[in-house]
Amino acid sequence: MGGSVIWHVATSLDGYIAAPDGDVGWVFGHDFPGREAETTPGRIGAIIAGRVWHDECAARDWDVVVPYHGRWSGPIFVLTHRPPDASPLPVTFLTADINLAIRTARDAACGKDVGLFGADIPRQALEAGLLDEIIVHIVPILLGGGRRLCARDGPPIRLVNTQDKDHAAATLALRPEGKR
Repeated sequence: MGGSVIWHVATSLDGYIAAPDGDVGWVFGHDFPGREAETTPGRIGAIIAGRVWHDECAARDWDVVVPYHGRWSGPIFVLTHRPPDASPLPVTFLTADINLAIRTARDAACGKDVGLFGADIPRQALEAGLLDEIIVHIVPILLGGGRRLCARDGPPIRLVNTQDKDHAAATLALRPEGKR
């Protein structure tokens, strides 16, 4: 069957993965400490992203938005109902459902994990019971709007901590930049 299906994402403190204009540049330049930040790119054998991710990356310099700052290479699948005629990015378009997309990515990952990017693709995998793990980095910034980490209807989904710690929630002590 292969590796796990993981959602590796960074979010603002107020729960957005992209600014209102789609920009994710605010993520770069932050040090994400911990085992997950260092080892996750090596675990991933293939990536599935959505059309919004594709279009935002295609509008930017690929050298800036390339996954894991170029420390990763492998197949990237873009799941969409509307594939473009051509793309400047090294991606393969899929027009399947989330189940078939994950099977395709698992085959391409050669036993490694499948990484999910964006918001809608991971939500679909979560709702289909296909998501095994979420690795989320909280960036100390308040965006005030944009694309939500996980916008969904339905009952709460309880998560359990997979780290070697005895707590399942994080406590941060933050202040606005420039304040003492």
